[in-house]
Amino acid sequence: MSQAGWNNPQVARFVAGLPPAWVDLRPETQQRWAQATHPTPGVQVAGCLTPPSPAAVSQILTAATQHQIPLYPRSRAKNWGYGSGVPERSGFILSLAQLQKITHLDPERGLVSVQPGVTFAQLQDLLATAAPGWMCSGPGSTRQASVVGNLLARGLTQGPTLERWRQLVSLRIALPNGTTCDTAAQATPQAGHGLGPGPSDLGLWLQSPLGVVTEATLALDPLPVHWQHLHLTWHAAQVSWAEFVPTLRQLHIQGLLPTSVALHHADKILSYTHPQPTLPPRTAAERATQLSEIQGGDWFLEAAISGPTEAHLSASRRAIDQAFSALGLAPHWAEPNTPGPLYHRHTQPSLAPLYGALGQAEPHNPEPEKDHVGALWHAVVLPHT
Repeated sequence: MSQAGWNNPQVARFVAGLPPAWVDLRPETQQRWAQATHPTPGVQVAGCLTPPSPAAVSQILTAATQHQIPLYPRSRAKNWGYGSGVPERSGFILSLAQLQKITHLDPERGLVSVQPGVTFAQLQDLLATAAPGWMCSGPGSTRQASVVGNLLARGLTQGPTLERWRQLVSLRIALPNGTTCDTAAQATPQAGHGLGPGPSDLGLWLQSPLGVVTEATLALDPLPVHWQHLHLTWHAAQVSWAEFVPTLRQLHIQGLLPTSVALHHADKILSYTHPQPTLPPRTAAERATQLSEIQGGDWFLEAAISGPTEAHLSASRRAIDQAFSALGLAPHWAEPNTPGPLYHRHTQPSLAPLYGALGQAEPHNPEPEKDHVGALWHAVVLPHT
């Protein structure tokens, strides 16, 4: 649909059938939703529709289906790294940012139901007071990102659960014909995992255009009573990957490393510790000096251990020290029960490298689209082979 097509009678009838408070057709709104950190040629945004409730979402979907109007749902459009708020093709943005309710929290079983507008900040702050034994790791972008948006984009997280979708229990979806699908409707209540009898269709709704998710129920990660973070750095000449990977794999198989393991190249770490413009690039001498300042090598590892008692934690720590010492490496252990990237109640994201590449400091509330900063990146998930 071209920009000129926004003024045709079909679109006019669609907009006229909705409450004016839900519809924003201002040019500045159209421009904002068409702007990403990368070029978006040919995309024309007609406007933004902001339903205040799940019932309003169904009303908009019914009208859009009737008038054949393309809609592009966005939770909060801040899950940077998994795309932008810009639609794939021309159409209307369906912003779900006003659906901000945490509709259910079970602090005994660690289950929570959230609407798409709920941010990691909102959920994590609630858990810290209402369910301190549970945690929800966030993304590396911003605490203002949507929990549901990150889930549906199959986002990655640090902590015990690497892939967010593995925490999915059930979904409530508004369908194009105005009806609602609840994947937990036939589930056994005692099970708490949202799977009813027969085949499960949960996977159909991930990265899917078949409907609009208005609520998701997730299984939270327990925050262990005893835990400890570890860091490891080494030079490529010290240990080969052929030696390192089998050791790492065995530690996972034995359950000694219950969280995800993050491996970072030195250049990524330096982009945080020594941000500087990418042009001209660091010289070899600068790189060596900066790594020396942080006592770093060519590679860095982040992981964590946990246990029901301090004795279990100590035994795990000794076993991991022995495994890495056999390679000539020595982990650095943080203080026990100190919040870090893998076990924590609050996400501690940073977009410093994006701004540092331009010689700028990260602002208090970063907005890459408006600030004209961005990056191309790969988060590679590999088997331990």
